[in-house]
Amino acid sequence: MTHNAFSGKLFGNVVQGRDITLSLPPAPPVAVAGLPAQPVFVGRERELALLIAALRPVVSEQTVVVWSLGGLAGIGKTALAVRAARTALHEGWFPGGVVMVNMRGYDLPGERVSASAALASLLGALGVTGQHVPADAEDRARLWRSVLAERERTLILADNASSVDQVRPLLPGTAEHRVVITSRHRLADLEGARLFDLDVLPFPEAVAMLADELATSDPDDGRVRDDPGSADVLVRLCGGLPLAIRVAAALLASDPARSVAEMANDLAEDHRRLEELHYSGSLAVRAAFDLSYRHLEDSHARLFRLIAVNPGPEIGVDAVAALVGSEVSEVKRPVRELVRANLLQPGSASGRWRMHDLLRLYAAEAAAKDPEREAAVVRLLDHYRTWNYAASVTFVEPPLPAAEHPVFVDRFEALKWVDAERANLVTAVSLAFTSGRYSDAVGLSLEMHEYLFLRNHWDDALAVHDLAQVAARLLGDRRSEALLLNYSGTAHRRSGHLDEALACHQQAAAIFQELGDLDGEGLALHYGGKVHRDLGDWQASIDSCRRALLIFAETGRRFEEGAVLFNLAVALGALGRFSEAVECHLRDLEICRSLGFRSAEGRTLNQLGVLHRKAGRFADAVEHHRQSLLIPREGGDPNGEADTLVDLGITYRDWGRVPEAIDCLRKGLEVYERLPGSGPAILAAEVRELLSTIE
Repeated sequence: MTHNAFSGKLFGNVVQGRDITLSLPPAPPVAVAGLPAQPVFVGRERELALLIAALRPVVSEQTVVVWSLGGLAGIGKTALAVRAARTALHEGWFPGGVVMVNMRGYDLPGERVSASAALASLLGALGVTGQHVPADAEDRARLWRSVLAERERTLILADNASSVDQVRPLLPGTAEHRVVITSRHRLADLEGARLFDLDVLPFPEAVAMLADELATSDPDDGRVRDDPGSADVLVRLCGGLPLAIRVAAALLASDPARSVAEMANDLAEDHRRLEELHYSGSLAVRAAFDLSYRHLEDSHARLFRLIAVNPGPEIGVDAVAALVGSEVSEVKRPVRELVRANLLQPGSASGRWRMHDLLRLYAAEAAAKDPEREAAVVRLLDHYRTWNYAASVTFVEPPLPAAEHPVFVDRFEALKWVDAERANLVTAVSLAFTSGRYSDAVGLSLEMHEYLFLRNHWDDALAVHDLAQVAARLLGDRRSEALLLNYSGTAHRRSGHLDEALACHQQAAAIFQELGDLDGEGLALHYGGKVHRDLGDWQASIDSCRRALLIFAETGRRFEEGAVLFNLAVALGALGRFSEAVECHLRDLEICRSLGFRSAEGRTLNQLGVLHRKAGRFADAVEHHRQSLLIPREGGDPNGEADTLVDLGITYRDWGRVPEAIDCLRKGLEVYERLPGSGPAILAAEVRELLSTIE
């Protein structure tokens, strides 16, 4: 239903146009009847202050006449514009009144208001009778500027425009007047306009909006106040989108017996959320998104749908290209168009993008109906597997053979890529599994192990390795299942779940033994030895490591032999068998150096320092620690750096050199505190306790 209102003095015949409202100044007070009712408005203090400041009656060379408010459908652009206009009118800044026109830029093409049609209605509203309104669009624009030039300061609100062509002819020719435009697009090609994009509401403001909406319906409604935890969950499920919060509030207001917790529970399931966020035809999230989606060109709509296939929270340009089967150069412009339409938002870095959660659900619904979705999933998984493998070969020592044309220059570039893509890679394992591509789930998981170990992402490791074990069993791939059990065991051990870790390694050893895979059995025994060590069962650790050592000596696996020697030395040292421990470490050190295994060399040098400390040879201990410290710093291994700093600090403490001890322990603590995961957090707590005893 359309509505037209006119107030103030009548200067001529009034010709009402579609969705045009006009306020002219009666004498003496300024009327604001030309504005629609103000919806509940919460927060946005910074944005409101900026817009109000722009409307002040100051004219200079720096004056910005046109402000274009952009943002996602339902983000609150119109509410902000109306609030600022009301404030400006109340202050008396626009004695010429306010004109507001709904351009309906996202309706069907035949229903959109053209600039020419808007001008005819606006001119009529200002007293230019129909017979004097030119037929030609350019003539109308010239007449509009002439009328405004003779008029006192007037505020023009062009709401819901979809293009510059819709609004450019409405702009005044002088700097006295002001224009505020709202659009779901970023109108960067509008000359002289200040672009101002709105984001979602911060969650505290979103909760306040929900409470205010309910209080408007019933001042005694205390459901938000009585259950703030559920209210927080509810607005998070709404993604902080004001439209979604209004829908949720309307649904709650219509059913006073419905609790906020029940509403949040109803929205918790992704596949039901958009369906639930529907109150009426004009108050529904999906309907608002429909208008934006329908406005897209076919190729842009295809890109919008397929981007939702990506399982992570944001996506890089290379993955976008893989999804649609194009070159990177071919997708950059369409992506920019989606950003301009506020259907994509810039991500954490240049060349990365994200979608609002609700918009992502909408796009995923559209993708589910697209027959191309399955092929897009295959292309995306192939992309992640190719790049993930290229990264993984740089993380292991000794290094694996790289591809003929390496994707990454070095280990540091590979780490940077996986750091950015970690969430996508982790969720890609689930995407592969649910898509029935079990070999991709297994492959991605196996290739991620070194990175997840390096960065201490043990929760992620358990998630992907446990799911990939199921995939391996479905494939009948017993060897991969055993490898993944070993990796899950490592993640459990580093998370402090020692019983679960031991069970994983024992299951892995049994499978490898069944397969006759000596190397696999040796690895499982070695990892089990580490768990026995952490349990304090030193003799069991020694026995397990010696069995693994015999296997690797037989199979000639020098790399694994060195690793077992390291852990055997730790167990021997714990029992006070220092000479045997030093001998193991020296053998390990020779293997590390012969293979160029620098990170292991650093760990071995550090453990030699620990043994020298326990034997009271403090100068030798410090020298070994210092040699060790150079290697993790050189190789970008913060875990190794922190471990060595702490051991060096303990050595200085035992030597009686307390200032040096405190300095090293503090530096080690700083590194632990920067690392993610529960393991470094536990170690950081231990270092703090240690510092408290000597500071």
